[in-house]
Amino acid sequence: MCFGLRPASQHHVAVRRYQSSLNMFKINEKEAQFLPALKDRVSLRKENDGAEIHFGTGPSWWGKGFVTEAGKAVMNWVEKSSALSEITTCCAADHAASLTVLQKTGLQHTRHLPAYLHLSASDQKVDAWVCRWNRLRADNQKRNLE
Repeated sequence: MCFGLRPASQHHVAVRRYQSSLNMFKINEKEAQFLPALKDRVSLRKENDGAEIHFGTGPSWWGKGFVTEAGKAVMNWVEKSSALSEITTCCAADHAASLTVLQKTGLQHTRHLPAYLHLSASDQKVDAWVCRWNRLRADNQKRNLE
């Protein structure tokens, strides 16, 4: 199943759910063949009635809006086709582009955590933001707009 928010002819990427028990979503360029891999994916790790979202994308996807489009498509699936009540993640506070993607996909920065994330590449602990989407809050915001 491929899905997204735009009409199919306007998609830059295609998102396909695979390994439904793990809620893994593979992103590919629109016309590319789908091959499940550990990169170029969005995953939801279920925790009780919520899930933690992770974007596993390489540099070829960065800066083009593809990850935002894929994230919005996954969050659209969360809102319309799942019973998940909350989506969370943690992001390095100085990763402005990643924080922007999370915000555009509907997650809000809710808590700042000093020296929380360990970056293995540099062996440093960096500040992080907890970002969260909540079904009840999202439903209330939609009602207020109507």
